[in-house]
Amino acid sequence: MNGVIRPARPGDAPALADLAALCRRRHQEYQPRFWREAADARARHLPHLARLVADPACIALVHEDGDTVDGFVIAMLRPAPPVYDPGGPTCLIDDFAVADDARWATVGAGLLEAAARAAPSGSWSSARTSTARSAPCSPRPASPSPLNGTSGRRESVSAWERGSVRGIVR
Repeated sequence: MNGVIRPARPGDAPALADLAALCRRRHQEYQPRFWREAADARARHLPHLARLVADPACIALVHEDGDTVDGFVIAMLRPAPPVYDPGGPTCLIDDFAVADDARWATVGAGLLEAAARAAPSGSWSSARTSTARSAPCSPRPASPSPLNGTSGRRESVSAWERGSVRGIVR
């Protein structure tokens, strides 16, 4: 993977909004009714993304290739839904995107793994993401990818399949 993953900065919010809009347009091709973009979607999304990037409780990371932000992930720790018992908080992947579909297996997986590593050690038990079924703007690493955490527990990224719920489980 070329480039670097780093914490998002306030000035990155417009690039994040552009990447999110790109993914919404891609999803819309596959699910036009559900993913139909509102006319003012970017204008609404930009301040929301800026708040998340500025929130110290959020994990906001970008992948930068040269001077271009070409991927991002925003995650936050939340209590697990009451119908689940994963053994601790859930790291919710709120939003993520990669500019080039061909780079999901490298940039996309790298961002998700970096978000998992950025969560306080031992403070969460799982990470959950979901994407539009059959949409090309979805992560699909070819095989499981190990995480090198410090919790001492076996950590792995599950094999991801397009259209399914994916998880990073510690």
